[in-house]
Amino acid sequence: MEHIPSIVLLSSDEDTRMRFLGAPAGYEFMSLLEAVVLAGTSDSRLMPESRALIAANVIAPLDIQVFVTPT
Repeated sequence: MEHIPSIVLLSSDEDTRMRFLGAPAGYEFMSLLEAVVLAGTSDSRLMPESRALIAANVIAPLDIQVFVTPT
């Protein structure tokens, strides 16, 4: 399936698996800027407790999708 327009975020030519489908307008634009900052660093900014919880419970690859609509 094709999604146009789409933005794919890369870091050092590697896929970050972050995608924006559709035009990032309104509140989505701030989400895009935050995603660009995250793609440019190796720090997820998760608390150590969150990292431990994820490491203990996520045992297979996981896709998380966040849907945003303009208001």
